[in-house]
Amino acid sequence: MDTRFRTVKTKPSDGFTAFPGMRILPLEDGQTSQGFSLVRALLQGSHPRVTNRRSSKTYYIISGSCSFATGEHVEICEPGDCATVGPGVELEIAGNDCYMLIIVSPPYDPADEI
Repeated sequence: MDTRFRTVKTKPSDGFTAFPGMRILPLEDGQTSQGFSLVRALLQGSHPRVTNRRSSKTYYIISGSCSFATGEHVEICEPGDCATVGPGVELEIAGNDCYMLIIVSPPYDPADEI
């Protein structure tokens, strides 16, 4: 089998709670892409402030809306909007019933988050 091609078929029960208020459904863990990881997330509340030391994260809003706060700067994002945060930037996200895709490059590693 060619390891450069893979499909992922998911169901909601495949997900897990990353933080209270954020449910994650993994789609690509970096094994095939080797350059990024991809998840679908449902945000219902607030994701605590976190800084990723190594990876950039790009958030694409599918439905709902949420706010992204970096320091004192706050942006509201709605469906079709995209937000990217680079390594070393402290970020807090808040929203309700907000579905998003999150791309992390290099692939997500929990040890990188402080």
